[in-house]
Amino acid sequence: GLSSATARRSLLEAIQSTRHGLDASTAQRGEIARLAVELAAGSPEAPLTSPRIAATWRLVYTSGAQIPSSGELMRTIDTSAEPWLLRDAVGFPVFTCMTAQLLPRADNPGHAAEVSLLELTKLGVREQTPAEPNESVDFLYLDDELLISRMGVGGDLTVCERAGPLVPLPRIRRGGKGFYQGRQYIEGFLSTSK
Repeated sequence: GLSSATARRSLLEAIQSTRHGLDASTAQRGEIARLAVELAAGSPEAPLTSPRIAATWRLVYTSGAQIPSSGELMRTIDTSAEPWLLRDAVGFPVFTCMTAQLLPRADNPGHAAEVSLLELTKLGVREQTPAEPNESVDFLYLDDELLISRMGVGGDLTVCERAGPLVPLPRIRRGGKGFYQGRQYIEGFLSTSK
């Protein structure tokens, strides 16, 4: 197999001309997936339990259709306090924003988490959140500048580059527990406290 440094460099070169994956051919997608798996095999640590994962990340590639051609996706992963949160913001200014809770999975500790949607907003207006079953995300590789993950079994492959330090997402503490301080939580709390 390739060395980690060679696999990492080859992966970034393969991604470069794909416009976040929008222009990737089937052959390019296959090569990028192969290089990501090779890089993940040499991952020095469990990404989800590393303090390095808590940061702001910029999507550089996805095998899915998560990113519109009109904007970039910024991902915040906040494991600095309970609950662990993931936020994807697309467009500038933020046209669409999804916030979810990350629930670590016991069957693949340090790598896998259930993603439970908390809030979805478009142009600042909260959408009805679908009562879909939780998705699962596998964090495959992490270093100081790169994060690779895959949604579900055989799902979309996502490669992100570190864009900056973590700006912690808002939380409320009640009864010794932390809650995401978003519209959904506040509205739910107000409706149940009447």
